[in-house]
Amino acid sequence: MTNQISRKVHLRFSADRDEIEVYSGELNALTLEYVKVALVNSISDPSDLVDQVVIIEEESVQETTKRYESTVIGFEESVVGETKFCTLILRRPSPLQERRFPRVEVNFPATVKIESDQPDSQTPVYEALASNLSISGLLVILGLPDIKELNRGQVVGIRFELQFEEALVFTLNAQVVRKQPIDFGGASNKYMVAFNFIDISPEIESQISHYVFSHQVGSDSLQTSDEDANQTPALKSEIYRLQEQLRAAHLRIKEAEESRIRSETIIVQLTRKLNEQGTIINRRNWWKFWDPDDDN
Repeated sequence: MTNQISRKVHLRFSADRDEIEVYSGELNALTLEYVKVALVNSISDPSDLVDQVVIIEEESVQETTKRYESTVIGFEESVVGETKFCTLILRRPSPLQERRFPRVEVNFPATVKIESDQPDSQTPVYEALASNLSISGLLVILGLPDIKELNRGQVVGIRFELQFEEALVFTLNAQVVRKQPIDFGGASNKYMVAFNFIDISPEIESQISHYVFSHQVGSDSLQTSDEDANQTPALKSEIYRLQEQLRAAHLRIKEAEESRIRSETIIVQLTRKLNEQGTIINRRNWWKFWDPDDDN
C-alpha cells in the first residue's frame, strides 16, 4: 500500500569529495519498499542517477536536520505543457518514519467547516468523530454526501475540545492530506480524512503536545493481571516468530518491486532511444519477440 505524504527534502549525490550535486524536492509517496521524491530541479538524464547512493536530508519543524542514506532504483517522468517533471524512486531507509510526530488514539467529536472565498455562500459543516491526534494534525471519520468534497489540499476549519486538566477548545485551520473511503460491506458515504494543521501558535502546539504525551504515558503504564503476565512470554515468542516471517515476506516483496521498477525504467530508456532514432515497434510484435509461442 502506498501512503501519500508531503515533506520537503534535499537529495545529495556525491561522485567524489569535490563534486556534490544537490536536488530539492518533495517526498510525496511511501511504501514498505521505496519512497518517491518529486524533484523541483530539472534533470537532463535522470537515468544517470539510477544505482547511485544518495543522502536524504529532511528539515523538521524544530529546525533539526534528519539524514538517511538510500539508493536510487528508478525514476518516472511526466510532461505538462512544455515543462518536464521527474520523480525519483529510492529504496526506503529503515529509520524513515511515515509520521514525524507521535500520535494517540482518541474518541471525541469534531466539527469540520469548509472554507469559502464567497462571503454570501453557505459553507458546509460536517460533524465528525476524531480517531487520532498529533501536534501536526488530526484524523477523523465523517460522512460526505458528495465524493468530490474534501479533496487533497483543500483548506477547512476544524473545531474540537480536549478534556485535560481543563477543557480546551480549539478552532484551527487545516489542510486535507488524505481521504479514504470506509468499506462497510455495501454502499457507504463514510470516509477517514487526515488533516494537517496550518500555522498553529506555539501555545496551542504546546497544549496539544502535552495532551498527546500524557495519554501516551498513561497507555504505557497500564498494569497487567497475573494471568496476562503468565501469557506474556508465549505471546512475545509468537510475535517474534511472526515478525521474522513478515521480514522475509517484505524482503521478497522488496526484491520483486525493485525488479519491476528496473524493468520499467529500462523500457522507458529503450523506448526513448528508439523514438529518437525514428524507429517504431509494434507493441504486439514486441511481445511476440519475447514469447514466440504466442500466435495471438
